[in-house]
Amino acid sequence: MRRRGAIAAWAIMGVAALVPAAQAPSVHAQTADAPVRLRVLVNPLDVRPGEVLGMIVVLEGSVPEDASVVVRVYDPVTDRSTLRTALAGDAGPTRDRITLALDEIPRTPSGYLDLRIPTTAGPLQRGLLRLPTAGVHPVSIEVRDPATGRPDEPALAEVMTLAHAVGDTTSGADLAVSYVTALTAPPARQPDGSVTFDPAVRDSLTNLVDLMERTEAAFSVALPPEFVEALSTGEDADRALYDRLMASLGTREIIATPAVTLDPATAVRSGLSDTYTTLLRRGEDVISALAGRGGVQRTVQVVNDTLDVGGAVLMRDLGTRSVVVTPRAQAMWDGLVELRDVVDTTSMVSLPLGRDSEMPAALVDPALARRLIDGEGSPSMTALGIVAELLVIRYGTLARLGADVDPSAVPSVLSRRSISLSTPDGRPGRPELLAAVLDRIDATAGLRTVTASQAGATTGLAIANGLTVQLPLPEAAGDDLSARADTLFMLSLDAYTVASMLPEGDPRPTVWSDQVWRLAARDLQTDQVEAGLDLVRRRLEEVRGAVTVPSLSDITLGGRRSTIRLRLRNDATYDIRVAVRLESAKLSFPGGQELVIVPGSSTADVEIPVEVRSNGRFPVAVTLLTPEGDVPLGAPVEFAARATALTGLGQVVTVAGGLVLASWWFRHGRARRRARRAQGVTT
Repeated sequence: MRRRGAIAAWAIMGVAALVPAAQAPSVHAQTADAPVRLRVLVNPLDVRPGEVLGMIVVLEGSVPEDASVVVRVYDPVTDRSTLRTALAGDAGPTRDRITLALDEIPRTPSGYLDLRIPTTAGPLQRGLLRLPTAGVHPVSIEVRDPATGRPDEPALAEVMTLAHAVGDTTSGADLAVSYVTALTAPPARQPDGSVTFDPAVRDSLTNLVDLMERTEAAFSVALPPEFVEALSTGEDADRALYDRLMASLGTREIIATPAVTLDPATAVRSGLSDTYTTLLRRGEDVISALAGRGGVQRTVQVVNDTLDVGGAVLMRDLGTRSVVVTPRAQAMWDGLVELRDVVDTTSMVSLPLGRDSEMPAALVDPALARRLIDGEGSPSMTALGIVAELLVIRYGTLARLGADVDPSAVPSVLSRRSISLSTPDGRPGRPELLAAVLDRIDATAGLRTVTASQAGATTGLAIANGLTVQLPLPEAAGDDLSARADTLFMLSLDAYTVASMLPEGDPRPTVWSDQVWRLAARDLQTDQVEAGLDLVRRRLEEVRGAVTVPSLSDITLGGRRSTIRLRLRNDATYDIRVAVRLESAKLSFPGGQELVIVPGSSTADVEIPVEVRSNGRFPVAVTLLTPEGDVPLGAPVEFAARATALTGLGQVVTVAGGLVLASWWFRHGRARRRARRAQGVTT
């Protein structure tokens, strides 16, 4: 990887050298009012003392023919603020310089200055630029007019750049740099089946594809699964973007994300934990199927919203072992802690989740994140400053831990260190700048790109005063979607019961399920949710109302055991299954409710066995229900049944009952007469 990056850097120089001379700025003899400007076009950054420091510099404007170029070097910077100050022009006292006659400096075919400055780590020597200390050295390039006569006179033009002097502590081990980019998107597929792509998400995805086509550096991406899936079946331009995305992914690490936007904190707060689990699994399946490989992993997640304890516990239970927290999400600690005072960006912090439980978290450096989107100047030179800042962090870490003078200690120190890069909100920024940064990282001694899971598996926790640095999470965060969650739960149950009415293999239940889970997306507006709910309800009602019981006439039941015949009508064009239930106070139904398949655009007869419990006229209610869940499809239909006589054993029982009653009255009457006669004799 490093060799490829170095080759790429020098290839840029070669391209610059091959630009036709007609495109080069002309340098004429000096004239009054003609401005002189310098800018560095190519700077490979690394130089080993004793080798040549090479740069390509553009000189614009009019200069005297006997002008000279002065290259100055300064002490290596020790911290990030000093680096920015030096690049702004205040680099401190000069430590060495070398002067070259302008007319003796080789030119590229484009007319640019091809500076090749020999260096040394030893004593000062004429004609050699001394770089005695490993580190990032500010370097100034000046164009001077000897006619002014004084060295303290302002230069005709000046530009500040950097040189990285590579030493023993540089080549001992690399500081891992993990770049992550995360894209989320509202559902692209609308409830009515149409597809609408959010323009901002599409632009961000295009930037990501451009980035991956420009560089082979290692980094991790989180994609919006439902959005990508919709692209694959969209219009020509959509499919073209999808094809580019699939081709550029290569072997890069893909971070698992829910199929539609739902963050863990919102899921837990709203009672949607199971939904989040389902959406995460579905998102994995979608991207894995589209990408054609098993490179989707959930061991690391990008946190771009406020996270709470419940959300972090849910992530951990689903397999997440560490998180990368973007600057946008770091706002959750505003007012609670000053992160720059407690956080070492080369280590992780601990997010306590309860007793003896924690989640390691890498915090994206906010200053570097802003520079990834707001960098001024050319991508190459902006990348130079960003990578130089990473090197300064590396050297500062070694110095803080006492490894700056002991090359043998460097590998052990850096093996547990890494830096996480991203933009402020995790979305990909300018692809040309990001590609320049990533390629320059891999081309620079002491740095290398890694995936987020690689960094998460090896990076240790920050220690302060002998204790692990902890950042408490809020007890509760995220949006409250409880009302929507209840509605979606009931609609899912409704869809499940109606699905049992359809033939095996019917695609509609899957469509309904997709429409329901898409409505769990956090970033949907209320009117969008209501429109989706109404559409699904209408689809369910179309199936529910298709089978009816025509009006029934009264019937007569002539025996203790009989049957009731019903006719069902199906107005739909497809077969429908329903359960038929009869209820009556004077009848029993030994077979229970009957399951009936009613052919499409047809009728079906069903015979239901009954047992009569008494004679008379009484009401019977017919209810149609879903096969699963026994949910009524409408109001019961009533008719009257008349039982005319009980026969057989029923008659025997009736006669026997009459004889018993007559015998009782006979014995009771005789006993009363005897009692009256006995009373008369006594008197």
